[in-house]
Amino acid sequence: MTNHTSATVVAFRQSALLLPAASLIGTLLLLGFASPVKATQPPFADWLNYKADKVLTVEEATQIVELSLLLVNKDKPVEQRRNAAESIGLKMPHRAAVPALIQVIADNKDELRVRSGAITALSQVNDKSVIPLLISAFRYPDLRSRACEQLRKLYGYNNVPPFGLTPQSSEKEGEQVIKVWEDWWKMNEATSKPHRAMLLFE
Repeated sequence: MTNHTSATVVAFRQSALLLPAASLIGTLLLLGFASPVKATQPPFADWLNYKADKVLTVEEATQIVELSLLLVNKDKPVEQRRNAAESIGLKMPHRAAVPALIQVIADNKDELRVRSGAITALSQVNDKSVIPLLISAFRYPDLRSRACEQLRKLYGYNNVPPFGLTPQSSEKEGEQVIKVWEDWWKMNEATSKPHRAMLLFE
């Protein structure tokens, strides 16, 4: 993840937790994620080529803000939050939504269905910076298989390292597998091309 991306992610996370939705839209404008020019939602067929760093319209920024706030709100029904994650992944897989996805994934006390949906949505963000985040999710016993499955879909079962972890695997075993995958990604990041269409199949 670049310094610019890291700074942006931190800024968005802070905004999502501290500011009302109206202020969040202004934050996205200031960060360069949003444009004051209003445009229609791109057709679903463009999902495969969706740019995770595209300049958002105010309408699009508003949708991402609303979905992100719904996703992290534990007072909302689980199904609504799960649907918010799905909407991010299938309709607006922009990197501006990544902090909210990470927040949910990292919360061991949150509902598994919501966290699993966040893993899926994270994998659908068309930005290579999310790959190390998915690998890091191997640290969560209840999510590691889902994260691995999404990575296998992106890069092919025969092109990624062995996995072999279960929810019962020890922390040491998990860290060993993470190290193997991190080394694999360092070697292949520059040349690898994800097969995004495979993410649409369960």
